[in-house]
Amino acid sequence: MAVRAALPFSSSKNITTKRRCDMDVIPGLITGLQPDKLSTNVLRLMPGVAYSADGTERVVNSARYEIDMLANGVGGLDRGSPASGQQYNVYIVRRVNDNEFGAMLSGAKFAGPTVPSGANPADYVQYPPGWVFLKKLQFGFVWSTAWDGIPDFHVSHWPMPHVRLSRAGYGSPWMAAFNAQTGAAWHDVALANWLPDNARVAYIGVEARYVDGQAGSVYLRSWSGQTTPILVGSASPGSPFPGVSCLKIRVDSLLKLQLQTTGDARAFIQVLGYDMTEPA
Repeated sequence: MAVRAALPFSSSKNITTKRRCDMDVIPGLITGLQPDKLSTNVLRLMPGVAYSADGTERVVNSARYEIDMLANGVGGLDRGSPASGQQYNVYIVRRVNDNEFGAMLSGAKFAGPTVPSGANPADYVQYPPGWVFLKKLQFGFVWSTAWDGIPDFHVSHWPMPHVRLSRAGYGSPWMAAFNAQTGAAWHDVALANWLPDNARVAYIGVEARYVDGQAGSVYLRSWSGQTTPILVGSASPGSPFPGVSCLKIRVDSLLKLQLQTTGDARAFIQVLGYDMTEPA
């Protein structure tokens, strides 16, 4: 039978062991616990070890652990039902009376566990009685009916993950801009439909296309203070479809970037993934 427990961390001697297979880590870091989509509403965590946020407890999960978004509490959502367009993050918890490992998903903005006086409780993760917060994993996703709930994804470079939306393609629902023209002005392009809040680097495909009129170009920038934009493509009667450029670009705190087209160029932007860049 698999054993899942949160073990007390009492001295620096517990930080490492003689055997690499013990999956031990430096306090504050994790090994294993990679997320994987099991189905529309079920996220699976692989076996692994993590230290609590304050480094005082070592959390051990020796079996695959499933989080069902149609359930509430530990092993599910902290409350409510999945909402299309809502971002969700993974929280590791511990049962007080026996140190049992647990995990849950929440769309709340803050981990808490204490809700400050005057704050909106809906903005904080709700922990079931008898369970306490240990760590927020540096992974999140946007649940949407447009792509079968939890998106299909591939994670690399865990635990500072690059997340690739493995079903992303050319066309709805992955297009942040389609046949867009800005008349040489800068326009915001919102990416919050695809990126969780702690992902501030987007991986996108961008195409400049000519249909009629004058030749033109497509430019991107991360925010209005960026004086030198990125030229991502130019299109003309002689080169109407110059190809798709794939690039990573920083987005602002509202998960937006800015687009400019010149002449009669048209812009197409598809969201391919994101990097989890902000502290968990």
